[in-house]
Amino acid sequence: RPSAAGVNGIHQTIPTYVDQAPFGNPPTGANQYNPYAGSQQLQQQQPTEFQRIVAGAVGQALPIFGANLFSNTAAAFVPIDRTPVTADYVIGPGDQILIRVWGQVNFNVHETVDRTGDIYIPQVGNIEVAGLHFERLDGFLKDQIGHVFRNFELSVNMGQLRSIQIYVVGNAQQPGSYTVSSLSTLVNALFFSGGPSAQGSIRRIELKRDGKVVTTFDLY
Repeated sequence: RPSAAGVNGIHQTIPTYVDQAPFGNPPTGANQYNPYAGSQQLQQQQPTEFQRIVAGAVGQALPIFGANLFSNTAAAFVPIDRTPVTADYVIGPGDQILIRVWGQVNFNVHETVDRTGDIYIPQVGNIEVAGLHFERLDGFLKDQIGHVFRNFELSVNMGQLRSIQIYVVGNAQQPGSYTVSSLSTLVNALFFSGGPSAQGSIRRIELKRDGKVVTTFDLY
């Protein structure tokens, strides 16, 4: 290791990192050309410059912390189709609404929200429901149906949920367009795309809508 004169003549040792096979016993499957070949997490892509520096310093190849999360199939993280929706779920075109009414009048309605955001209830007419939170849907529909009928009870639930299209861009393993369930989260999207690439980071992931950053997510 060479030495260099520091401030006020104080000598400091400057470490030299050489891109070479790690010290000690190489990992299983490693060779002189690619000492990282035995690492399951790193064999699909070349080590980053940071990993090479760390390998020269500590004597062994180390994977990026958390990268092994994305080695499993993304199917394990797909939301269950029949999972109950949360109270703050926003109704939108393509969602199916199940309505049961009993009392003075009895009927069951299975209606899908159309592109204009409406559902049709016989003898009541079109009702705009897009943009409502699920927790408000029950009371809202009861008020609307109450304009025509009296003395009835009502139960509302969600049937088939709509799909939404998302775009994963930047330093991702598999960037592109994905069609996912409306219950999918930002974490689901990460697994769908295989996680960040070697040049990416799981510490700064941006969620954007209409070209504006909604939130910045740190997976750590």
